[in-house]
Amino acid sequence: MQASTTTTESPINESLESRIIRIGTPIIQKAQEYAKVRSAEDAMRDKLFERCLAEPQFKAGLLGFLEVFPALKTSDALSNHLKEYLGNLDMGILGIGAAAARIAPSIAAGPISTFAKRTARNFIIEEDMNKAATLVQRKIQQGEYFTFDILGEITQSEAAADRYQVACIDALTTLGEVLGHNQLDNYGKPIINFSLKSSALSSHFDPINPSKTSADIRDRLRPIFEKAGNIGAFVNIDMEHYQSRDLINTIFKDLLSEPQFREFENAGTV
Repeated sequence: MQASTTTTESPINESLESRIIRIGTPIIQKAQEYAKVRSAEDAMRDKLFERCLAEPQFKAGLLGFLEVFPALKTSDALSNHLKEYLGNLDMGILGIGAAAARIAPSIAAGPISTFAKRTARNFIIEEDMNKAATLVQRKIQQGEYFTFDILGEITQSEAAADRYQVACIDALTTLGEVLGHNQLDNYGKPIINFSLKSSALSSHFDPINPSKTSADIRDRLRPIFEKAGNIGAFVNIDMEHYQSRDLINTIFKDLLSEPQFREFENAGTV
């Protein structure tokens, strides 16, 4: 006589499967609902983020364009810089035809401006430093940490370089007032982490003449580092481009070799 056998799923497996279905079903339903109501702006943002993740060069171009955008005051400047930074961007994302943009830059100016402002909201938390610092203070209390960066003009003059220096010092002052001096995170690092571009501190950022460029930029860097030291902030000097890495490393080393900054530990390049 042959014994017959039957197989059944264990209660543990049944329970796990039913739990997955119970939890997962409403999540999928919500995702499907969200997909139906997504706006054109959401779709544009997703396309841009996908390209940023897939193409580092495109990401650098997009961020570069957003950085110079505040200084672009004419239709020609907007369209020309968009081509320079994002030459292979599908103009259909902006709601205009590529041919129209080439023939009449003024036609593209409005959509380009709207595109830049909407896209910037995904990278820039606030235009006002007090509001930005207050917002970040709440995020820090939730265990999140940030580096601050100032977006601004193309540095084509010494006056623009002076404005960038003042903006950095003012930003550090505000951050110190809102977040406190010498405050450390859970890892023992300064809560205030500030990033700057050394090329914005001179209208003559010249890798061919590193000693002269370093001297000019260090004149404007010293007050920034002094302010950072006074409030206990960390300063990152942005490496910017591969071609400028040697010059920026020279500036960084020259500054920290000066007597007043030899013990300045809260600095780095990124």
